[in-house]
Amino acid sequence: MATREHDPAPRPRADLTITLGHHRNPDVPGGYRDIPVDPGRPRKVPVPSLADASRVALAYIDRNRLGGGNWREAVVRDARERVVARVSYNGRLWSPDGAPMDAAGNVTGPVPSWAEARR
Repeated sequence: MATREHDPAPRPRADLTITLGHHRNPDVPGGYRDIPVDPGRPRKVPVPSLADASRVALAYIDRNRLGGGNWREAVVRDARERVVARVSYNGRLWSPDGAPMDAAGNVTGPVPSWAEARR
């Protein structure tokens, strides 16, 4: 009987979603500088990568003309609903514990002191 080489199955890609939303800024009369296009309630958007999560967040901010006080932190989750990253108003990626990350998901520095205080 001939033996077959075992071909391992390709590693499945993690399905990522980013949760986007906005809220009224109490420092701005009426809550917004301009009327947003999208409703403020949080909604999940599928993204293929962390780099795309950052781009989608920035496009959402631009489309809705949001200021920093209107932005809800965007959370990136995997298919099991585990938080894998957060996206700040400037599009930067942060690990779940607050360390800076690159688009490949690698931690690129220590947890900043402001993030330490939040833990």
